[in-house]
Amino acid sequence: MIRVLLVEDDPVIRDTTCYFLKSQQNFEVVCAETGGDALSHAREKFDVILMDILLPDTNGVDLCQRLRSWHHCPIIFTSCLDDTDTIVHALEMGGDDFLAKPYHNKILLARIMANIRRVQMDGAEPSVNGYHCAAFTLDANSHSVEKDGRSVHLADMGSGWPTWNTASSPSSSATRTPSSRPTSSTRRYGARKASAMCGRCRYISTTSAAR
Repeated sequence: MIRVLLVEDDPVIRDTTCYFLKSQQNFEVVCAETGGDALSHAREKFDVILMDILLPDTNGVDLCQRLRSWHHCPIIFTSCLDDTDTIVHALEMGGDDFLAKPYHNKILLARIMANIRRVQMDGAEPSVNGYHCAAFTLDANSHSVEKDGRSVHLADMGSGWPTWNTASSPSSSATRTPSSRPTSSTRRYGARKASAMCGRCRYISTTSAAR
C-alpha cells in the first residue's frame, strides 16, 4: 500500500487529485488543507508527500523543513509558482521534485512512482561493508565469501575485489572517511563488480563440485 499525504488548500485540486489516486491500485491518500492539518499527521508513516506552497497558515517550503524531522520519504512540491527561483529554493530546502500547476494527474502519478522507485533502489544498493546475493555473501572487511553459512575458499583474485571505500569514483584511490558517504555511482559500480564476482564464484563452486 502506497500512503500519500496530500497537502492542498484548493478544494477542487485536492478532491480531484485524491479521487484519482484512490482510483489507482494500492493507494491510500490522507488529505490536509492547512499546514496545521499536515503537522497533525506528522508522526504517521507516508511513502510520499505532495506539498502545495501557498497554504492559508504557512509556507509549504517552511512546512517541508519541519516535516523532514519525521519523514525521509520523497516530498513533491505542486504549485502555480513556477518561476526558477521558487523551484530552486523549494528543492534546496528539502523537496525532491517539483510539479507546476495545472498538472495532468497521469504525470503526477508518474512522478510519484519515479520517486518511490528511486528510494527503493537506494535502499537496495550494497552497504560499504559487503554485498549479498542469492548464492553468496561477500564481506569486504575480511575479503571472505560465505555460502550456506560456511566459508568458501577462493583463489587469489588480485584487484578483482570491489573497493567500496573509495571517496568519489571507481578510479579514486583516496580512503573514505567515516563521516563521508559513497556516491550513488560508486555504490552502483561496487554492486556491478560484486554481482560479477557472484557469477564467478558460482562458476568456481560448480566446477569444484564437478571434480
